Amino acid sequence: MLLSDLHFTETFNTSAIDIYTILTDERRHASFTGELVKVSEKEGDEIVLVDGKVIGKSVILERGKKIIWSLVWIDAKWPNNHFSEAAIILTDNPNGTCTVDLFHTAIPHEFTEEIKQFWPTQYWESLRYYLER
Repeated sequence: MLLSDLHFTETFNTSAIDIYTILTDERRHASFTGELVKVSEKEGDEIVLVDGKVIGKSVILERGKKIIWSLVWIDAKWPNNHFSEAAIILTDNPNGTCTVDLFHTAIPHEFTEEIKQFWPTQYWESLRYYLER
């Protein structure tokens, strides 16, 4: 199986702890995505994103610093028992902003373009809009 890795960097006008809390708090996460989600601040817990189209678990959670999710896209073409990994690294900047580096690895090649569009246009832009209102 051919796999791809992606890296995205975004900057938000808030703190790393705020981004971390939004991503790991079910109510706030659902509020910014407008979708059914299941997330928590407990390592090993199941996660559900994108109205159930993405499932997985929280692998590593370092409050205000790092989130690592093991993810599966629910699609007939996604390889059975294959998990990709999304590592979200949060860094506070001196100017009060937060840089978010996302490393999404082990993506089945046929899903690369879909996932390349998902993070910046669907996910991060929704978070940006949520923070600015």
